[in-house]
Amino acid sequence: MSNSSDMNGIWSGMYNYNDIDMTVKFTAWLDDQNSVIGGTTMEPNTFAPEGPDDLMAIIEGARAGLDVAFQKTYEASSGVVQTPVFYEGEVDPDFKEVRGFWRYEAPERTSGEYRLIRMAEGM
Repeated sequence: MSNSSDMNGIWSGMYNYNDIDMTVKFTAWLDDQNSVIGGTTMEPNTFAPEGPDDLMAIIEGARAGLDVAFQKTYEASSGVVQTPVFYEGEVDPDFKEVRGFWRYEAPERTSGEYRLIRMAEGM
C-alpha cells in the first residue's frame, strides 16, 4: 500500500463503551476530498431491538492535518431513531490508523473510544 495523504478508502473499525463491556466492529467507506470527509458505515445492530440486523450510518466531517472530526448519523430508513454520534481523533502520519473518542451531544449519555484501520485505499 502506498503512503496516502488522505483518508479515501475502506476502513475496519471498532468502538467500545466506557460504561459497559462491549466492543462493536464496523466497516467505514470514507471519501476525503480536500480534507472534507464523507462516507458511510455498516455495523451490527447492538442497541435497537426492533431494527434490522445491520445498521447503516452517514459520516460527515473534516480533517485538519492529522486531526479528524466527524459525526455519524444512523439512516432513518433502518427504523432506528438515534441522535448523531460525534467522533474526534487523530490519524497516524502514514494514514493507516485512526484512534480517538466518540460521544453523544448530551454529556449524560454514554461515550467511548474508537479505532479505524485502513484496509484499502481509494474509493
